[in-house]
Amino acid sequence: MKFSWTLLNHVIDLRNISFDYFQSKLILGGFEINNIIINDNTQDKIIEIDITSNRIDITSIIDLAQEMGSLLNLPLKIKLLKITNYINKPYIQQQLYHLKYIKITPIVHIKPYKKSLYTNKYLDIINEQNVNWLISIQKYIKIKWGYNIDFLDFQNSTIHDIYSNLHCKPYNNQSLTTLIAKHHILYKFSPDTEIDYNKIKNHSTSIILLCYLYKQDYLPYFINAYQETINLLTTYGQGTIGKSYEYYDTKARTKKNIFINFKNDDIRNILGPINNSHFEFLTIQQISQILKQLYLKPTYYKKTLQVKIPEYRAKDLIRRIDIIEEIARIHGFQFFLDKLPVTKKRGKISKNRFFTQKIRHILRYFGLHEVINCSLVGQQSSLDDRYNLYLYNPMTDEQKILRHNLIENLLSNYYYNIKQKNTHIELFEIGKIFYQNKNIIQEQMHLAGIIYNPNYTRLAWDKKAEPISWFHAKSIIENCCELLQANINWNNLNIKNSITKSFTKIEYLFDKHQQIGIYNRVNNDLIGIFGQLNYNYYKKTDKNSPIYIFELNIRKLINTINAINHLNYIIKPYSLYPSVTRDISIKLNYLDTIETIKHKILYHKKEWIESMNIINAYYDKKSKSQFLCIRIVYRAKNKTLNSIDINNIDQILLADIA
Repeated sequence: MKFSWTLLNHVIDLRNISFDYFQSKLILGGFEINNIIINDNTQDKIIEIDITSNRIDITSIIDLAQEMGSLLNLPLKIKLLKITNYINKPYIQQQLYHLKYIKITPIVHIKPYKKSLYTNKYLDIINEQNVNWLISIQKYIKIKWGYNIDFLDFQNSTIHDIYSNLHCKPYNNQSLTTLIAKHHILYKFSPDTEIDYNKIKNHSTSIILLCYLYKQDYLPYFINAYQETINLLTTYGQGTIGKSYEYYDTKARTKKNIFINFKNDDIRNILGPINNSHFEFLTIQQISQILKQLYLKPTYYKKTLQVKIPEYRAKDLIRRIDIIEEIARIHGFQFFLDKLPVTKKRGKISKNRFFTQKIRHILRYFGLHEVINCSLVGQQSSLDDRYNLYLYNPMTDEQKILRHNLIENLLSNYYYNIKQKNTHIELFEIGKIFYQNKNIIQEQMHLAGIIYNPNYTRLAWDKKAEPISWFHAKSIIENCCELLQANINWNNLNIKNSITKSFTKIEYLFDKHQQIGIYNRVNNDLIGIFGQLNYNYYKKTDKNSPIYIFELNIRKLINTINAINHLNYIIKPYSLYPSVTRDISIKLNYLDTIETIKHKILYHKKEWIESMNIINAYYDKKSKSQFLCIRIVYRAKNKTLNSIDINNIDQILLADIA
């Protein structure tokens, strides 16, 4: 769409608005400027913009001026003339098919205007100048008002002939309204027909001004366009206006008023606060003023805003979000805070999720690697196929059964790592298992692990590394439960009485003589099983190194955790004096233990000893004695310790321990 800057100023007062500011508001309003051309002759600016598909109501200068009036909060210079106030009653009531209103006005005794009309300079925006002054008026009205007005030459007809022969007649098997004079069709009304500007002659002295509205049209400035056309014809052509005849379709239904309700909270939640130092929101007064600029006629009642949608905006203002977007567009998107609000409120984490995450962190800290396997498997090596839960429509044969344990997936990971020459396999998985209980499919969250390490520990640096033992593997679960503060108990596994439905399908994976149950200490409910892998599932080269597996029900494990509602903190003042570090070597007797040595050291000057750590242990071959090197950190609360104080303490300690 092209429009003239000068012509736009005739409709809306833009004298105090700079052209650059006008461009910025136009762009922020949702219009894209394609080109700006300056006419050297008229010093006018011709602006070409793109109209989006949802704003098909912008078709003329007056539509654009009304939109800019909303963006800039400026009134129009032109007063809207309502069609209902200018229809001359009584009018002819008749069925007009595609039309809802026709107005026929004869103008006679027209004197051809031979000079150039002032309207011609505005036709430069369509790159056309017309010698025919009547055609120039038609195109000018189209550009300014967006309305087509037809001129008919009736030199050989009388207005009475045309008036008496206006009727509906089938035309080309279609029901169209036709204008007939002396059995000749002067005009046929069709929404698809464009105006033929060549049918009017420059020297015509008598014309018919033909104005009409189709049923789908909504032209709020219809009467304004008609009145300006009459003024141009009578001013420059000095014609005489005859009696007008109007036809109105009684069956043309008026569209119902469209109302949209929304609350102030909807605007706040979607647009957010204004980008200022106080982070305030738009007030009701500001919102109402913006809606008035948009001609939406707002009303406010019981914290609810109601707006009435004009007919020309009925196609793009349909939902609440459309109204809120218009408010943001008029106020300016750049004035709203475009960052998410910073909140210090933490989301609530369920108990199960919290402890599940804690179990993950503990096992990772112990050196185990977490794996994730699919819950759909091809075939599980269950001794009884009735335990398998088959899908009705599996995607592939490899994913047709819901798994009933996690250990078999971990065994697949174990076989894969052995194939890749990985010798340290310490894996765990947290996932869902599925089983059937009384014809009801149930799912539970389980924790399972597999531990295989042929070089787990060594007694001394010069000794050969040994594989992980039963107690080493069992201590991983014990320490994990201790950190969780779970109240569990280890006991022999009673297969017939203790195993529940969720564990009946994994008993064959454990060695019958190397397995133990994990129970709830309170109700003796089975939580899980730990043990050595059945030798039938070992690789041939791995039988010398044991493989340990375990599987636990996480929900039952979490139920054993006791919440701590009190904290036992020891608060004491911290010394401001520097510390002194000494390393002492102690010869061990056969019956000495770490606890007895610690007790002897703390017996003397306990208030000066801040910490003790064993840093080395060695064997003297000459004296055939075992020695222990201990690092002690001394710090006094009331003075700085000197070398004399430290030497006295060391002599007392060595004498007492020896």
